[in-house]
Amino acid sequence: MLRRRILRQYSVFWSYLVLDVLRTTILFSIGNDAAHYREYFYVFWISEIPACLLAFLAVFELFRDAFSPRLGLSGRGVALFRLLLCTLFATAAVIAFVSPGSDANRLIAGVIIIKRAESLVLFGLWAALFVLVFGMGLPWGNYAVGIAAGFAVNGATEVASWALRAYYGRTLNHYFVWSLLVGGFCQALLWAAYILRAQHHIAVQSGDFSACALRSHSERLREQIDVLLERRW
Repeated sequence: MLRRRILRQYSVFWSYLVLDVLRTTILFSIGNDAAHYREYFYVFWISEIPACLLAFLAVFELFRDAFSPRLGLSGRGVALFRLLLCTLFATAAVIAFVSPGSDANRLIAGVIIIKRAESLVLFGLWAALFVLVFGMGLPWGNYAVGIAAGFAVNGATEVASWALRAYYGRTLNHYFVWSLLVGGFCQALLWAAYILRAQHHIAVQSGDFSACALRSHSERLREQIDVLLERRW
């Protein structure tokens, strides 16, 4: 019951997680050596578009389920989010279209706009964490807090990496890539901890339910035996 509720409540988040695992597996199978650089390049940058879109939608899902019931947000927030998301992707498409250079350069220019916006949104979840935990009193073990914490750590890493990359230039390319990998690993580690905690909670609840059912069955059996003994004597 609890597992189904979590899957249904955060369906976009789970879709993002599945896409991230599939994307990582495919990129790892291709390899980024010189012989497969072209395939790796296009798979990486093209798959970045649906990954960013699902990340935005997962954040929206988080705010809709965790914030709206507590802050009394109306449907205007949903409309505003959709408008901003459409504006962002339209801006990225225009920048990609007018950017000089080859198709690869245009693709990178458009995706980078979306990726930087995603990093800023995820970084902003630090504020959401403080509001959720200290303002609304949600425990750190809440699933909404766990999802927000994973996104926030990854967003903070990406914002810092983009800033250092912009300041120091290409000399930090190697460290830039590794910092993004570390941020993604920390995000996955946090989510894995919350998922394992959820599985443990489900197992404990199932065990408690089985124990209660056994006690109830034993009590009914004892009552029936008492009734039979009373009738006999």
